[in-house]
Amino acid sequence: MFAKHTIAWFDDKMIGREELLKELLKASIVLEDMESENEKVKVKIKNIADIPFILSDEDGNLFLIPALAETSFNLPEKEGSFKVVNLITGMNENLGFDLDEFLTF
Repeated sequence: MFAKHTIAWFDDKMIGREELLKELLKASIVLEDMESENEKVKVKIKNIADIPFILSDEDGNLFLIPALAETSFNLPEKEGSFKVVNLITGMNENLGFDLDEFLTF
């Protein structure tokens, strides 16, 4: 705990240092497919963690990635940057990430 390698988890929210939460997120979700069609991008994501992740895009739209499940959603082509609403890095700050960080195929 004193080495600052701790993440607090309560009520499907996690609080911790940005680096730790980003590593947790990268270890938890897999971007299984991403295809572009009609100015939209269909994204298929698998969550292997016991915690759901709630994403918010730049326009404030929310996307749920359920715990231990797979989900798909459509995004405008320009999208790709998100905040994870339930991963908290500081006062009124949430973990941010870009979908490109998760491309593994």
